[in-house]
Amino acid sequence: MTIAEGRQMEFQEVYQKAVATTKVVRHRQPNLFLASDTVLPFVLLHESEINVGDTVVRQGKVTVSAAHLVVPGREHEFEGFGEDFPERYLCILGRMASMPLGKYALECSVDVFEGSIQKALDHFQRKMEDDEEGGLCVCEGDVWQLAVCLYVGKMVLRSAPSDFNDFMTRIGE
Repeated sequence: MTIAEGRQMEFQEVYQKAVATTKVVRHRQPNLFLASDTVLPFVLLHESEINVGDTVVRQGKVTVSAAHLVVPGREHEFEGFGEDFPERYLCILGRMASMPLGKYALECSVDVFEGSIQKALDHFQRKMEDDEEGGLCVCEGDVWQLAVCLYVGKMVLRSAPSDFNDFMTRIGE
């Protein structure tokens, strides 16, 4: 096995773990904007490895660039995902996760909720009842960056049919 194959295999295992363990509890209600960037606020919960019984809360937002037709030669841009999100994963992520080409800028804060994941989940579901913009996800702590990417990917996929129809309508005008 080559080094590149080993890295791809390592990422494939991490990616499969993220897919298997990430749960989108609630997502943004409206579709993503077609002609302008969309800010996706989110709350991401995972068990604390340091304070057993507590929950790590990552609150933030990802800015997703406006929808566009794909032009060959464009690359993904990931900002704010941290140094522990190795660049070598990015090109593989683009293929395996089918992340649409574009720019994804992450801003995120970290806090600790004193209580179990279920208590934190209940707390944030109540807190977000009237919030149509925010998403709520649960994941494993070592794959949180990929969990954010999966959430964004699900939102892009959810918006894709209307985006395509809107593009076709605009082209026909």
